Parts: sequence; structure tokens; C-alpha cells
Amino acid sequence: MNKFKFVGAEITGNNLIAFSQSKNKAKFKHQTHYLIQEQQKIYTCAVESEHCDQNRFSFKTIDGKNYLFFHSVETKSLLVEHELLQDEFFGLVAIQDHLVLYTANEIVKDQYDYLEDLGEGYTGKGRIGLYLADFSAEPRTKCLISDFRACGQPIFVQGGFYFVGIPKTPVPLGLKYCTNRDMFLYLSDFDGKYERVSDLNCRYPVMTPDQKIVFLSSPSGGPHASCASLVVYDTNARTTRVLVDQHTQAKDFNGLYTYSLSKKNLIQDNGYSIVVTNALRSRSVVHSIHLDTGNITLVSPQDHQSWSVLCCSLKGQIVMQYSSPEVISGLVVKSDTIVELDKIQSRTPSKIEFKTLDDRSECFLIQAGNPKMVVMPHGGPHSVFTTEYSYNIHQFLKNGYDCLIVNYTGSTGFGQSGIDALVGKIGSLDVQQVHEACLWAKQKYDTLPYLFGGSHGGFLTAHLLARYPDIYKAGAMRNPVIHVGLMVADSDIPDWCFAETNLAHTSQQPAYRAADYQKMLDVSPIAFVGDKLPPSLVLLGQDDRRVPPSQGKLWIQYCQSRGFVCRGFVFPSTGHALDSLEAERLSIEKTLEFFQSFP
Repeated sequence: MNKFKFVGAEITGNNLIAFSQSKNKAKFKHQTHYLIQEQQKIYTCAVESEHCDQNRFSFKTIDGKNYLFFHSVETKSLLVEHELLQDEFFGLVAIQDHLVLYTANEIVKDQYDYLEDLGEGYTGKGRIGLYLADFSAEPRTKCLISDFRACGQPIFVQGGFYFVGIPKTPVPLGLKYCTNRDMFLYLSDFDGKYERVSDLNCRYPVMTPDQKIVFLSSPSGGPHASCASLVVYDTNARTTRVLVDQHTQAKDFNGLYTYSLSKKNLIQDNGYSIVVTNALRSRSVVHSIHLDTGNITLVSPQDHQSWSVLCCSLKGQIVMQYSSPEVISGLVVKSDTIVELDKIQSRTPSKIEFKTLDDRSECFLIQAGNPKMVVMPHGGPHSVFTTEYSYNIHQFLKNGYDCLIVNYTGSTGFGQSGIDALVGKIGSLDVQQVHEACLWAKQKYDTLPYLFGGSHGGFLTAHLLARYPDIYKAGAMRNPVIHVGLMVADSDIPDWCFAETNLAHTSQQPAYRAADYQKMLDVSPIAFVGDKLPPSLVLLGQDDRRVPPSQGKLWIQYCQSRGFVCRGFVFPSTGHALDSLEAERLSIEKTLEFFQSFP
């Protein structure tokens, strides 16, 4: 099976180009051309990016030197002393004729210079600026904005550009996956003189054809992922309007959880609407939000599958990807009707059974007729496991384990009140609900269940093993939180430790008081280990800065010193997500081998 998942698309009339990511996450993606009305696949080839801007403008390191390339009538190159940031957040570039705005990190020449970087996923990247490259004649580039902690997501306008700036703070905190950081919308001229245009936090601004900027806004501080607001800034009137606020709930809508917006997802609809991928309980769905009225429409079908938007045309065509445990990835175009263009089927048939725990939590059991079950709580804790296809779940199902997925209180997709309800109750409410879900599902099996979780899911796995050693057979943890108090000194997000235990924290106070430390220890799984503990496996990323490896190593050392069965694996050059090709493959292989050792 060559293709894995549809990850992007571009649509023009009856022509659709879709991009799919191969299973081995190779550098090149597959580009497939379809004729929509004929439901016909024309050809497939390999490309480096699904973004047309990045196919016009690119960055490469050749023989240790960094170059910019601009592809127009002819290809021009430029040697530079910096490196482009090419991730989802900072990799967005703006191109206008021969001008390119991009985010880059200045290369530090003194390897011993102390550098405050952006944390997990950005190690060594701390001198970040917004650059303007001019390829009109002799190529040249200059840094326009450099006095922020980081900046990016530029939009060209007449006489200047808008951008998102992240102010410098006394204590730099990790940025990746954290929507609760200060980041604002600014307007600058080409001399680098700028002004802030909104007091609301801003990420992923998109300019509409009628000169309005729509962006996502999340409150500063508190939980690291919460419901977002959708905000519209009128560039002519210079006014800001909150279109969908953090607590908005409506039919088939429990809040806005999308991480990003894209200019490719605008449609014309008596004005303009933006189409987003969102969470609705345990499913990923597609919503359309009208930018004048704020009306919210569920675009994707109401089924058990999970859906995401890939791109749209202004005249209303919406390209979506869907998946489930049985379908790796499907591709459809929706206008008046839904036209299916492609589908990559899983070879492991299964069915899904849902159970509501309360109005802010639920679980679902993926059954493939297996004799054993794995309980899988998600990390975060403010994230969600949806019904979309998962490689790990596929491997469990294929190797004899059904999967119980638990979205406990605090999960996204259930409303802001659910997120707020977990604050101050980690280690109790979440543990209780995962165990309750397990007791419901384990009646269907003759053997004790297993546990598998990462980050906060590893925190819950360790808790359940320690508290209910007679209920669970064994558990595997990926970069688990073991001792919340000890994470304060080592994590790139020490504020998480305070926010989730409902403790006050500012950069002006000492790291923590004795009472704070005690409260963090009291909710930590290591405090609950008694005289009996099921076997456990710990999988660690050596370069994890979010939940440092010292957390998992503490568990390994403590368990082994007590005579409990505990094994550990450390993956080099891998961070919190354990998403390198080697770590992704070996972590599930080692987990299956470990579980099979305790039938």
C-alpha cells in the first residue's frame, strides 16, 4: 500500500489536484490529478510540498550553505546566513510578484552563546525574524522585523504587510501545541515600522477578498488548549468584531477547536464563509462559518467517520478527506452533492460502539472480534481522540487487541465548560472516568485489559496501574508525566504544571512554594504506587523538552528498585511526539512484544 492519507488539495473548476502523504513520511508527497465530474483519476507524480507557494519559493541547504530559490520564468537563487522555519506555524510565506515575506532563524555562530529558544520542536531556534526577499533583479534579502520573540504568518497589503508577532517575555515558554500564548496582529510598512491593530490574541490571519482579516483567538494563560474565538478585523474601518466566542454552542457545534485557518478554505456565500476542520465530541467534522452573520453550518455528513477540509473554491466546492478505523483515507468533493473520487481501505474490518459517560465525556470501543482489549486515554489533557484512522490502533486490531478510546472530561469537542471542569482535578476526575469506561468494556472480554497512553495519557496509564493493579494486565507509556512537581524545573511549559493543578503562577514569583510542590506530588502517579504493580513499558524521546525523559526514567528506576517488572526504550533525536520514522515504528512493535509477554 503506497499512499497513506490525503493531506492537501487545490481545486480549479472541474480539476482537482490532491496530495497524499506516504506511510513512511518520505520527503516527497504524491500528487494526483482528478476530473471531478467524470470521477476520473488522470495521473500521479511526486512533489516536495502540497503548498503552491512553497513550490515557487523554497529553501535548501547545499554543501553546508543555505540558499533561497525563487521559481518564476527562470529560477533565481540567493545565499543567506539564516535558515527558514518550515513548520505549520512559521512556514507560511507571502508572495507578491517578485517579493517574498518569510520567517527565518539567524544562525548563531558562537556555539556557547546562551539562547532562549521556542522550546519543544524549536531547539536552537531563538533569533527569529521576518525577512523580505526581492527577486526582481539581483536577488537580495533583509530582515524587517526582529524585536519579537518570534513573528510570522505575513499578509501583503498596499504599502506594507500584516503579521503575527509573539512578544518577548521574562520567562520564555514553549510554543508548540500551546494556543494560550500572547500573539497579536500587527501592521508594518516596508521600513519595519509597525503598530498593533488588535488587543485580542491572533493566529493564522486570512485576508478575504473584501479586505477583512479573519483570525483565531485564544485567551492567554490557563489550559494550553481551549475553545477558540473567531474574530474579524475590518482593515478599512480598523474595527475588530468577535464573530464566534469561546463559549458559543449551537446545534452540531460544541465550540471552535481548529488550530489553524487557510485562505484556501474561503467560499463565496452571500458574502464569505470560511470552512474549518473542528472537533465535535469524538469525531472530527467540517463546519462552515459565515463571516457576516456568524451562522455555523455542519458541512460533513453525520456518520461515525471523521472528516477534515483540504481546500475550497470560492464558488462553493469543498474538498474533504474522511477516515475511520476501516478507511485509511477517502477523498470527496461537495457542492450540491457529494462526489467520491478515491478511497484507501484498511484491511482490518471493525465496528465502533459508543458510550456516553456524561454530557462532557464519552468513550468508544473499536471491535475487530479480538479476544483482548487495550484502553487508550489521550494526552493533553485538553485534546481528543477521534474516530479517524490511526496507525497504532490499526496495529493493535491486526494483532489481537480491540481498542477502547476514552475522551474524559477536559477533552476538546465537548464545550469550554468541560475543559474548565478538569482544571484542578487531574489525577482524580480523569483517572476515575477512564477506569469507569474500562469497567464497562471489560465485561466483553475474558482477559484483563492493557493500557497504552502518551504524555498525559501516560500519566493516566501510570495512575491506573498503580491504583488498580488487579484490574489491568500491563501498560505502555510514551513520554509519560510521572511527577508533576519535578516537571516545573525541566519542562519548556512549567506553567502547565500550575494551570492543571489550579495554582497561581507568574514569572515574578519563585518557581514554587512547598505547598505547591506537595499538591503537585499528591496528584502524581508515582505517589500511588503500592506493594503491587502490573508490568509497565516506558518509551522515551531523548530530545523531549515538553515532558523530559527524566520523568519516565524516574518511573523506571523507582519500579525496578521495588522489584516490579518495568522496561524502557529511549529513541535518539526524537521529541515529545515520538514521530520519527524509527520511533513510530519501533514504539508500537515494542509495545506489542511487551504485551504478548503477559498474555
